[in-house]
Amino acid sequence: ALRFTTSDKLENASYRALNGEDEELLEKSGPNFTAASMQESRLSLAGAQSKTGLYLDPSRDPAWAGIHDWLLPEGSAPSTHILKVASRDVEDLPVNEYACMEAARQCGVKVAESQFSRTLPRTFVSRRFDRAWPDSPRAIDGRPVPLRLHQEDFCQALGWRDYLKYEIDPLDCYARVCGELIRRVSSDAMADTRVFARQVAFDYAIGNCDSHLKNHAFLYSASWESKRLAPAYDIVCTTILGYDHNLGMSIGDHRRIEDVDARDFELFVGDVRVARRLFVNDCKVIVRELPRALHALKTQGGKLGKTSSTILANVQPRLAVLKDYCEK
Repeated sequence: ALRFTTSDKLENASYRALNGEDEELLEKSGPNFTAASMQESRLSLAGAQSKTGLYLDPSRDPAWAGIHDWLLPEGSAPSTHILKVASRDVEDLPVNEYACMEAARQCGVKVAESQFSRTLPRTFVSRRFDRAWPDSPRAIDGRPVPLRLHQEDFCQALGWRDYLKYEIDPLDCYARVCGELIRRVSSDAMADTRVFARQVAFDYAIGNCDSHLKNHAFLYSASWESKRLAPAYDIVCTTILGYDHNLGMSIGDHRRIEDVDARDFELFVGDVRVARRLFVNDCKVIVRELPRALHALKTQGGKLGKTSSTILANVQPRLAVLKDYCEK
C-alpha cells in the first residue's frame, strides 16, 4: 500500500493558473520562466535551466494540453510533469528527444513517459515517474494530488558534488564506479546492472554524448523498502546538434564517441561486471530495432520525420561498431 511520509506533507499548498506574464515567458523565453517558477514553487530539478515542473489534471492528455490547462505548484504542492522549453536556436530539440526516447523504448530501455507538445511551441513534456497515485489521493482545491517518491541520482548516491557528473579523467573509470554503486545500492543489483549497461549502449548508439551521472538515478518504492534504477530520461541525439562529441563517461579506453570501437565494449563489460552473454543480446536488439524505430518515426513526416531521418543517418557508424562487437 502507498503511504505518505512526513517529508510529503502538504503545507501552504496550492495551484495557480499561469497568468499573462507567465505565458509570455514560457512561450518566448523558456529559461527565464523556469528560473522564476522553480524558485517560486521550491522545486529541485537537476539539469538545464530550461526545465520547470507544472501540474496537469490526470484526465488531460499532456500532448494536447493548452497553456491554460497547466497550473503552477505553490508551497509544497507537487508537480505532475516536467516541461522543457527549447531555445529558438534548437527548435527541433523536443522532437529530437521524443524520437530518441521512443526509439529507446522500442529497444527495450525503460524510459519516462513523454511527448512533444502539439500546442505549446518548442516544448517537451515528461510525466514525472517519481510520483504515485494512491487509491484515495489527497486533494488541493478539489484536484487530486499524487504521492512523491524519493529519487536519488548517482551523484547524490555517491555523495559527489554536481560538477563531478562528467568523467574528465579516463582513469576515474565511471563505468566501474557505476557498476559498484548499483551492486551496493540496488535492491536487485543483477537486473539493474544489466539495465544500466543496456542504457549506456543505447546512449552510444543514438549519439547521446550528454549522458552523465545525474542522468542515472535510483527510485525508492512508496514504502521506502526497496530502490531500483529509475526509468531513463534526458536522451537526446547530441551528435547532430554540433555539441561536444565527448561522452559523459568513457566506454573502455575512449571518451570521444567516434573513437569507441568493439574492443572498448569488451572492456566496458569487465568494468561494469555485467554478463557478456546478456549484454551482447541487448546490443543485438539495439542493432536490429533502432533503425526500425527511427524509420517508423521518419514516415510520420513533419519535424519529427525530418529529425528522425537525420538521426537515422547519423547512427549508422555506431551501429556498425555494436554489430562488430556482437560478432566477435
